[in-house]
Amino acid sequence: MDEPLGRPPYAAFLTALRVAAPAAVLVDVEPTDPAGPQLLAALAAAAPAVVAITSSTDAAWWGLCLHQGVHTVIATSEPLSHVLAALARIADGRPTMTPGHRERLLGLGQRAHAEDVERRRRLARLSDRERAMLRHLMAGHHVAEIARIEVVSPATVRAQVRAVLAKLEVTSQLAAVALAHRAGWRGDT
Repeated sequence: MDEPLGRPPYAAFLTALRVAAPAAVLVDVEPTDPAGPQLLAALAAAAPAVVAITSSTDAAWWGLCLHQGVHTVIATSEPLSHVLAALARIADGRPTMTPGHRERLLGLGQRAHAEDVERRRRLARLSDRERAMLRHLMAGHHVAEIARIEVVSPATVRAQVRAVLAKLEVTSQLAAVALAHRAGWRGDT
């Protein structure tokens, strides 16, 4: 996840942003974008105030945005007047959310980040063969189908799936797939 912002057009954009020195930057970011947190951190380092606009109502996602240095988060469902009011508060040096609300969101975001790090740690323990098994499970393949595709016995597939479950520290194939989806895992590492 460290690479996307190092390549153009991000590097040039961030340089131009520093030169332009805007009072605030609005960015539309979603939790499904794996580079989202890194982008937010880079923007927060380049601009005095970053406002994240998101369709997500997940408080933990909002907290992750704040943790990356975002000044405030606004739902895309909010009217334009709400966005403009937040920008006016920023320009006046006033807070855009209460300290208690901000702290609650940050706490949720930090917990979500720790859980994500743990999921990624578990996924990183998988061998190439185990990653292949998890990809099959994510595609909805059953044991006999995996055995046919991989040209191995169903018993071998079951043993490999058990190894996946053990390394991911879950008790079912469904839980393994859910863990992979929550981590945004696509079968690479």
